Amino acid sequence: MHLHDTEPTSPEYAAHQSPEEGFINPVYHSIAINSGVAAKIEQGDTIWLFSQLSSPWGNFPPSLDGKIEVAKIDKNNNMPGRYRFDAGIESRWYPLYDASTLVSKISTTNAARKIQPLLSANQQTVGQALRFPREIFNPRCLIDHATAIEQMAPDFISYRIQDGTEQAFGLARRLIQNGRSVFWDRWSLPRRLSERHQEVDAAALDEHIMEIIRGSRVVWGVSSELYGLTGSYSQLEKQFSEQLGKFREFPPWRAD
Repeated sequence: MHLHDTEPTSPEYAAHQSPEEGFINPVYHSIAINSGVAAKIEQGDTIWLFSQLSSPWGNFPPSLDGKIEVAKIDKNNNMPGRYRFDAGIESRWYPLYDASTLVSKISTTNAARKIQPLLSANQQTVGQALRFPREIFNPRCLIDHATAIEQMAPDFISYRIQDGTEQAFGLARRLIQNGRSVFWDRWSLPRRLSERHQEVDAAALDEHIMEIIRGSRVVWGVSSELYGLTGSYSQLEKQFSEQLGKFREFPPWRAD
């Protein structure tokens, strides 16, 4: 098993995907061929992806972003200097969920087969530690963490980007501090949409959002002047979650 960081602007996500791909499950992951452990990854291995969101209002804790169950390895692809690892059917994305305790427990094995903690004294962030992929020594804690997330219904945050992003960030941070997993589009939608604003299939996006709302614990509607306006995604999310009895306005905050 192997660990890697996910940077939204990197080639791992910048290569072409069709407009309907990547919503529910990853399609592939790529790693530079000069990353030592990349050449050791085999079909059937698992690549675990971590990331950490930052914002003008503060940072989130590190979170498990996804897992790639390697179904195929393509060393002769259209990404020069990189291995492409096609994702199997068990691959998946994860919602926001605090992985601070997890990353403090993970140990890795270096090229000399020496066991060392994932985070060293001079590597304070998961991004620094995972600039290059690492081989996991003790995967059980990671598997248990992933299982816990998979068994938890996420809290869905519905808001307007134009005037509700700061409040949405504060709500997401509070939910995470209270041990919840969180679906927030800044994290949970395909990076090519949330980071690079590339075109995606509208029908696939609509159905993905509806499916997440169906499976959510609660839908938080972040109140703002523009929230719920006709034709907006926030209107769609609010109306659908109200039909399911899951809508909850924010503020106020209600812990349960």
